Amino acid sequence: MNAQREPDILRRIRRIRWIRRIPQACWACKARIALALASALLFTCSSAALASAQEGFAIDNLGQTGFEQTNPEYTSLATVILYSVFNSSATGCRYSNDNESWSLWKDCLYTFYWKLNETQGLQTVYAEFNHTDGAIARFSDTIHFNRTGGGLDTTPPVGLSVVDDGAYTNDNTSLRAYWWNATDPESGVLKIPFQYRYRIRDTSGVIVGWTDAGAATAVTRTNLSLSDSETYYIDVVVTNSAELSANASSDGIRLDRGAPVMTDVDSVSHPVPTSWYADTSPTMTFSALDAISNVSGFSYVMDSSNSTVPGNVSKTSAGNATVWGLTDGICWFHVKPHDEAMNWGAPLHRQVRVDATPPPMPVLTLKRYNSTTGELALNWTAVSDISLPITYEVNLTDLATDVSQAFVGIAVAGTVLSVAASTDYLVEVRARNAAGLASVRGTGGNATVDTIAPRFVAVSPGGLVPVGSFTLAVITDENASCTYDGTPFVHTDDTYHEARLARADGAYLYAIRCTDPTGNVNQTTASFTVDTTQSVASVSVSAPSLFYAGRINSFSLRAENAGGIGLSGLSSASSSLSLSFNGTRVADVSLLDHTDGDYTVSFLAPKRGGYVMDIRFAGIAQNYSVSVRSVLLTLRYSDPLLPSLAPSMQGRLAYTAQPGFSFGLASDSRYVIAGGDDASLNLSSDATSGNAYLFLTIPGPRIADKQEYLARGDLLDQMNPSFGYLIASVNRIWLQLDYRTIWMEGDSFIPPGKHAIRIMNTGYVGGRRAVSFEVDDGLRAEEDLYYTLG
Repeated sequence: MNAQREPDILRRIRRIRWIRRIPQACWACKARIALALASALLFTCSSAALASAQEGFAIDNLGQTGFEQTNPEYTSLATVILYSVFNSSATGCRYSNDNESWSLWKDCLYTFYWKLNETQGLQTVYAEFNHTDGAIARFSDTIHFNRTGGGLDTTPPVGLSVVDDGAYTNDNTSLRAYWWNATDPESGVLKIPFQYRYRIRDTSGVIVGWTDAGAATAVTRTNLSLSDSETYYIDVVVTNSAELSANASSDGIRLDRGAPVMTDVDSVSHPVPTSWYADTSPTMTFSALDAISNVSGFSYVMDSSNSTVPGNVSKTSAGNATVWGLTDGICWFHVKPHDEAMNWGAPLHRQVRVDATPPPMPVLTLKRYNSTTGELALNWTAVSDISLPITYEVNLTDLATDVSQAFVGIAVAGTVLSVAASTDYLVEVRARNAAGLASVRGTGGNATVDTIAPRFVAVSPGGLVPVGSFTLAVITDENASCTYDGTPFVHTDDTYHEARLARADGAYLYAIRCTDPTGNVNQTTASFTVDTTQSVASVSVSAPSLFYAGRINSFSLRAENAGGIGLSGLSSASSSLSLSFNGTRVADVSLLDHTDGDYTVSFLAPKRGGYVMDIRFAGIAQNYSVSVRSVLLTLRYSDPLLPSLAPSMQGRLAYTAQPGFSFGLASDSRYVIAGGDDASLNLSSDATSGNAYLFLTIPGPRIADKQEYLARGDLLDQMNPSFGYLIASVNRIWLQLDYRTIWMEGDSFIPPGKHAIRIMNTGYVGGRRAVSFEVDDGLRAEEDLYYTLG
């Protein structure tokens, strides 16, 4: 072995890292270890060779902040450490960067700092050791000088991940990928970016060889020619500043150029496309298939066209969708699929018919009963609707028993029902469209169909008529249209029918025919004799001695000739009828002819008091003493559950105080009589001049103090009118009514304040009697606060 081999040996020794880790104080020890190892490799040596072989020289860097260890072949600083190993015969050492400009001879040191040239790159340092025998040993070593710190790293990057565009793609000319998560602490300290390379391969081999990407972390490779159904992978290598590398691959992306195919579209809410449904929010179901990638979504739209193509925006990955708030009409649902490669398939179209609006109400135009056949003929107006066909339902209710029978037909006219005679019916017709919605029931403006002919209450004149001009009059018990000998009465279509006639003396007979609105017919005759030579010889009055103020009062009057035969056909004008009370004439007096001389006189009585009533008829006067009283409303309360009422009667009040409550009767009328005993409370009051009250309140309030309000008539004008305490909260009212044909019960809440409550019979709803309640607080009216059917 020669001296040229010794530096290589020492260099290998220097690369044993534990040598560098020996503390500064142990360099002599380190040198002895190095020399011992070097000597072990020598075979034969001259004295000069032996001296050389026991010596050595090497360069190392000063390390790098943030590095656990560095590659000793690189340095980022111009200042380095020189390691020297020399024997005892060494008398001096010198060093050079260029083998020309040498340092001065100095005592040899095991280690010391040395400054390299400022030029970056591979640098060589030379060393010479002089010995006592005049022999000079020469050594050299190299180190890479890079101010960036490149090459110092000793570990490759870790954590590299490569991601492509997913599991599938439909682009056969390009591929994309990005990589991330590669880390290397030393590169982070040096701030030297990674360098990347990539390649593309399929299951058969490489289609794009290794390509530099620089520091980029993503690539889009175009102008490719990819094969359908093939899977492609992107391999990436990351390299740090020391040219140490790591690699990773994507999980593969498969090319799918085929579009999915719709296989079905249906509806669970609107199952038959040509049928109509009232549901405005149909739920649709649909499915599709794909040959390579899975079907992953659908786009859909609902409109009125049968050929719309939905946009390429995925709306659901499920096989169903609900479309909300459709309007009436024929709609179309359009749906198309896409696969995971975002290939869009052709749409399927499905018709949906929606009609959420009931048809208009049909109106009955004919309700005619044939009493001979017992048949009821009906006609009604036809209605239109978008969902056809329209069917009509006729409901017939026997009003005497409240029993209904339903009949269904599709005819607009000519419907005939068999009904029992002498019974009132409620007839209703409604239309139902193809979506199953029914209209409001129509009655044609007349609530009932009457199978009973109108009855005659009175027909006049009759018997002997003493005037040539008179009124032929008929009174029926219901509205009717009447004729006499085929001629319509001048005034008819009511319960009173009249025609003014002028006839010469003689006997007359008229055929009277009256028809009610449902076609029931009744007939009678009017028979009388006109004799203008007759005159009224006597008048007899059958009048009560008591009349009621503010009400229509009546009394009977009979007019006869000298032979005691009643005279008919007289009117107020022809008889010069007048009526007065205490000399004050009544302005409006009516005279009703009952034939054969019998009449009824009707008038509006004056206010309460005693009067002399003067009657003048056909020049004959009669006087009567009469009294006029107020119309009284009498209330009586008794309770068998209370052992004693112990009533208190004060002026306008009759009440009882019981444990837990007080109950009473009161009135603010002009005329009030209060009374009672242990068994009952009684109160009579003028119904025309005020109100009567029934009240229930807590015990203790000064009920008698309400006398002042009652006397003034302003109880209801108070903010919270009450016989007990101020109403400051919402109160619950329980109501129960019980009639022969109506029964209901229920409760509601009445807010604080003054209220008027009305109970109204509102007619028929759905073939049944209906009652509604209205509360009016003076500011607003709340209709149907409580509503029920009986």
